[in-house]
Amino acid sequence: MLDIRHAESEARLPRDPADWVRTDDAMLPTRWTWAARWDEGVTVELSMALDSGAPTCQLVQFRGTDLSPTLVRSVPLRDCITEAVEAARLSHPDRLRTVVRLWEDAPPVRARREGITPERLAEVAEHYRAAPDPRAPTRYVAEQMNVARSTAGHLVVEARRRGLLGPTQPRVAGETPKSKLTRRKKP
Repeated sequence: MLDIRHAESEARLPRDPADWVRTDDAMLPTRWTWAARWDEGVTVELSMALDSGAPTCQLVQFRGTDLSPTLVRSVPLRDCITEAVEAARLSHPDRLRTVVRLWEDAPPVRARREGITPERLAEVAEHYRAAPDPRAPTRYVAEQMNVARSTAGHLVVEARRRGLLGPTQPRVAGETPKSKLTRRKKP
């Protein structure tokens, strides 16, 4: 059996703070790769990921010039997986400071739950009217406000309901002048 203590190992960790999550006791990347090389000529590479908050090994790859079933069976996979998780764990203060520094450098992300305020609806109306493609103003609102298309649609409806946007005809994008509004005929 190969000894993990005699292997040269390396973890390839993501640099983007969005790829890291806090677990109960540490920071872990959502995906990472760990590799170990032994003098016997075998290299094992593990593709790791967090699955429901628990680190799991997604893929094991063996490399070497003289791989044999006996040599592959001698690789201590359990120890390799443990080492891969420990290598990625960010409980050490120096490593944690590095991630905090990366987070501080990252651009701010708009909060998901901002609520429907008059200021926000005024911004929706402004973007709606400024849309370069008159056939897709709601899509433009979504892009400008960094929200989902469906959320932008709800905001547009609310802005229209509160009188910040003019009326429209069914299935026609944009505002319609009152003189051009047509009534739907009842069947």
